[in-house]
Amino acid sequence: MFEAAKELVGPYEILELAAGETIILRPVSYETGRFTFHPRWMAPGGLKTVLAVRIHVRPEDKPTFPHYYDVTAATLVPQVLALLTAGIPEGYGVRIRAVGTAPEKRFEVGLVPV
Repeated sequence: MFEAAKELVGPYEILELAAGETIILRPVSYETGRFTFHPRWMAPGGLKTVLAVRIHVRPEDKPTFPHYYDVTAATLVPQVLALLTAGIPEGYGVRIRAVGTAPEKRFEVGLVPV
């Protein structure tokens, strides 16, 4: 499923949603891999390597560069990847809604007409 050796290059655009926040993505392509970064909450010099799904979207959906989101949440990655590998039907987008706050945050994921 993941190309374990593939390093996704920056810039990184980690998808972060607050509790109750929803986003609808219209993917044009995606890639999987890993990257290493310094999370804000870690001590200086602390690094974390995560598996990620990079979802490329239309410029009109995300006008600022880069035109992709990096999905890294361990509970979100498999849900999103399942939809992407199955294929998104024409006229549909991926709806992601955050439920709760970290570390118990979970996500509702599904297809919606756009």
